[in-house]
Amino acid sequence: MLKSVSAKEQSRGVYRRLREHITAALLASGFEFDPANAEDCKTMWEAERVLYRLPY
Repeated sequence: MLKSVSAKEQSRGVYRRLREHITAALLASGFEFDPANAEDCKTMWEAERVLYRLPY
């Protein structure tokens, strides 16, 4: 699970862009998962946390 922490309160858009960058980096590094599938990538707690289920 990835939890985003900031010194200041951030908008959901900021968290969404961060999540998109992290997801793209994971895919580019060779992890095979479908970010649109809630079983593989689930956003929780108002987009502050993301649960990635990555195959290994």
